[in-house]
Order: sequence, then C-alpha cells, then structure tokens
Amino acid sequence: MEFEIFKEVESLPSDIIKMGIEGVDLPKEGEIVEGVVMDIRGDEVFIDIGGKAEGILHISEFKGQIPKIGDRVLVYVEKADGVRGMKLSKYKADFERAWDQIYEAFQSGAMVEGKISKRVSGGYMVDVFGVEAFMPKSLSGDVSKAKTLHSGKTIRVKITKADKEKKII
Repeated sequence: MEFEIFKEVESLPSDIIKMGIEGVDLPKEGEIVEGVVMDIRGDEVFIDIGGKAEGILHISEFKGQIPKIGDRVLVYVEKADGVRGMKLSKYKADFERAWDQIYEAFQSGAMVEGKISKRVSGGYMVDVFGVEAFMPKSLSGDVSKAKTLHSGKTIRVKITKADKEKKII
C-alpha cells in the first residue's frame, strides 16, 4: 500500500510536489528533533517528527528497550526527503547528546561517572555517557598489585582531553 502511494506521488509533476511541501517547516539534515512513536511493524518503528514528516528507525536503535506507541524520542535527521520521508537515527542523536555532556564536563572540569568496560594494555576502557574512552592506568589510581578496578565497576572520572570535532576523549 505504501509503495503505491509513493508511485502516485512520484508520478506528479515536480512543481506540484514542491508546492505541496513548500511552507512546511521540515527538519533539516543534521538536526536533532523530538518525535513521537506512531507505529511499530515488525522491526520497524515509525516516528512522527512534525511538519508533515515521518521517518522509520530499525528497532535495534532502541538498544533492547522496546518503545511504545506515543513515546517521545530524540532522533537525528540523517537524510531529509520531503517526498519519501526522513532517514532517522536514534543512535546518532544519543551519541551527539552524549558528546555535548562530555564536552560540558571537560570545559567545567566536573567529575562524572564512568563504568569500566574492559581492561586493555596500558589502562582501561571506560564508558562515559555512553561513549567509550581510554583511561591510562597511570591516571586510574589503580597502581597496587591488588587491581581494585574491574569490568563493570562504576568510578568517578575527570575528563582531561576532549576534541568535540574529532570525537576523541
């Protein structure tokens, strides 16, 4: 049924299509917008993001938390196509928001919570706001032979380096 509608719309002259979407404030590519879960069919989640725009997400972007119809979610607009809908990403929206928090903590010098995800050569990988960062053993405070830090442990950390453009902590 949906494909039939697209075929009908695509067969219209481009000036009529343009008239139909002109004046509608559509989200732009690269924006993070709030949407509402309108429908869930199989592994696809349909999100209404306003301005006569709807997008589809794969259910895996919800990281095991099954959304409900009516839930409000933040999504990143990857591709904006007024005729075909929007290509959205919840993962990218979460990642961008996490980077905003990381950079704010870096600028202010605030201590934040991190969770050790694994031990690696020379230190640890720590999950900070959902982003994995390297923490050198020399800055971990874990210098004894007892090895008090382990995977899954929550610790307080200070972000000493953050490049928002390159996404490096």
